Amino acid sequence: MVGTDEDLFAELMDCMLSTDKELSRRAAWAMSFCYREHPFLFDKYVGKFVELMNSKIYHDAVLRTITQSLENMDIPEEYEGMAYEYGMEILLDPHAPIAVKAYSIQILQNIARKFPELKQELIQVVQDRMEFETPAFRSRGKRMLKEFNMNNMNN
Repeated sequence: MVGTDEDLFAELMDCMLSTDKELSRRAAWAMSFCYREHPFLFDKYVGKFVELMNSKIYHDAVLRTITQSLENMDIPEEYEGMAYEYGMEILLDPHAPIAVKAYSIQILQNIARKFPELKQELIQVVQDRMEFETPAFRSRGKRMLKEFNMNNMNN
């Protein structure tokens, strides 16, 4: 229904960020389809998504949609520090949703590619968490470690 209509998309965004948990959860599900079909609609919400990464008031589905979208977006420089900080908090939180952790690895990896001085910290955190985490985390973590360790050998 939303298609490429920015006004309808804004309404759906409002629903997703509602305090009504059921409405919020259902809207997050719809948002994930919007991202696959029309990712450009999310561009003006990148900052808002980064700010909400570590929110504890929304349903897990909302956080999953936010991090899933952010893993494929160009995060503006002004939000990269916040995204990195929140992503690290998510990785270290034993209660964070599994998918949110997996998507956060990708967000952190994208940022660390731009700022090589962050790579070693990210590598260390992921390595430290591997034995305690789920297969989804370990799979993402292994891919990240493979890329960064290969790059470290070449640098």
